[in-house]
Amino acid sequence: MFQESTTITDTFGPITFRDADPKTTLEFVLQLLKVQEQDMAAKAEEEAERRKDRVREIMGLFESGEIAKAKKMLLEYEEYRDRVGISLNDRGIQERKEGNYEKALEFYRHALEVLPDDEGIYYNIARVHFDNNEWEKAIDFIRTAMDMDPEFKEAAQLYWYLARKGK
Repeated sequence: MFQESTTITDTFGPITFRDADPKTTLEFVLQLLKVQEQDMAAKAEEEAERRKDRVREIMGLFESGEIAKAKKMLLEYEEYRDRVGISLNDRGIQERKEGNYEKALEFYRHALEVLPDDEGIYYNIARVHFDNNEWEKAIDFIRTAMDMDPEFKEAAQLYWYLARKGK
């Protein structure tokens, strides 16, 4: 019965057993399943690498200033939107920490275009303005982040810090 099963032959191809030993059949089936599992794992790994490469490609376009091309790719590959938005935000954080405020703002603006409802990006923009002593702008972006998520602790802390300083 096993060797005649269409599910088995569709998955593994035609199979023939010469003896009726169930132990041999079971060992063979287990081996087939192991091979199938390894195949699936390899395909999943290849797909993960393809996704990483695509995100890197889109990020490279943003970084090189080819914004229109990057946005076009995002429209074509919608499934990468979140990962690209997070990567743009991360790059903005890196630039802010290095004191490259204009570059950080540029990455954050692109991140907002990709993920407009992410309160964390508004908070990060506020941090740039805070670090750059642009208190009013910082407060505006903090308020936006807090409006989006009233439970956003870090935003509330920065807001109250600025309020206490009278800025």
